[in-house]
Amino acid sequence: MSVVRKQIILKGILQGIGLRPTVYRLATKHGLSGWVINTTEAVRIEIEGARDNCDWFLSELPTAIPSPGRIDVIQTEDRSPLGETSFSIKRSIETQRDITPIPPDVAVCPECASELLDPKNRRHLFPFITCTLCGPRFTVVRAFPYDRERTSMADFVMCEDCKSEYLNPNDRRFHSQTNSCPKCGPQLSLLDNCGRQIEGDQIVESIRLLKQGKIIAVKGIGGFHLAVDALNENAVQRLRDLKGRAEKPFAVMTRDIEELKRLASTVLSVVKKN
Repeated sequence: MSVVRKQIILKGILQGIGLRPTVYRLATKHGLSGWVINTTEAVRIEIEGARDNCDWFLSELPTAIPSPGRIDVIQTEDRSPLGETSFSIKRSIETQRDITPIPPDVAVCPECASELLDPKNRRHLFPFITCTLCGPRFTVVRAFPYDRERTSMADFVMCEDCKSEYLNPNDRRFHSQTNSCPKCGPQLSLLDNCGRQIEGDQIVESIRLLKQGKIIAVKGIGGFHLAVDALNENAVQRLRDLKGRAEKPFAVMTRDIEELKRLASTVLSVVKKN
């Protein structure tokens, strides 16, 4: 059997999308040894094994890139076999600086949404639920290469359960840098404008305040969002006055794309009538 080793350099939107776990699973699927590593300038991969298996890996890699990733440049180069027997994810390193595209934040995936609403799941109603398929990316990155210590999640040490997921190649949270749960992750609190704690369930109370026309400053792990009830004209006008934003549109949040279509259709009908 002819054993070969290849180095692969990838550039594009590749860090923070779960690429390294994907490469790990693809390499082990084809019985290859080697490693994958994030650097400041690119993602580097070395694979070693039967020539046919390496060819299969290279042919499948472009279509295996998780959304919203994108390969802009792929370079391959032959290397001398080293006789490695396993594949690993290496600790990221800093190399020469380059423009590294940052992936966007990704809406909650169906798997996380299912866990979120499952009373038996340990992440039931946990607002910071995430995995390699979804969650914040752009808003949490502080520096590259992309690793937890270079994100705003650096202060949250994973509990044993989360760490077990993080280290399990068969788990979708394998090497998920934003992984956390109610035991070890960020916590919700609700304060008034004087910094005093507001009693009750934070989500329920926030909804009540929004319905009263209040403005809620929502601090996430990537920054602040100012929220008001979009159907409350007085609340929206107050926010415009405070922001000095007389005409520029605000972003509107809806439950899903279907509700957005319904609202857009309603607005369009009103505009046509007027």
